[in-house]
Amino acid sequence: MFVVNLGKAGTIGRLPAGAAASEMFVALPEGGVGSAIRFVPDGTMFAADYRGHNIFAIPNGGAEPVVWFHSDRMLKGREPTNLAFGGSDGKTVFVTQRQGGFIESFRADREGREHYLQQGRC
Repeated sequence: MFVVNLGKAGTIGRLPAGAAASEMFVALPEGGVGSAIRFVPDGTMFAADYRGHNIFAIPNGGAEPVVWFHSDRMLKGREPTNLAFGGSDGKTVFVTQRQGGFIESFRADREGREHYLQQGRC
């Protein structure tokens, strides 16, 4: 299990299988504050950053977040609070925006885990 802002803003924590306590997993770059986590079939973690208007990717087995998506035009000032992969091929990313209360979408280069599971491929 993973959680954003474990202990302080800008962190992602995890609760390893069988563990009794959560631990620090990764820190987002300076100023980043996570608000949602999703995974794709290869194990890459995506985290929405509502302060920096980014979506970070953290490769399976990695510990360094990299900016996967950033758009001042689309996300600036709207504070992305959640994300999901969907659409008929699972490659549309839907991002909820706190400011304005709406959902935006854009195309991705891979399908999300939710679509992969719905297609019965695991």
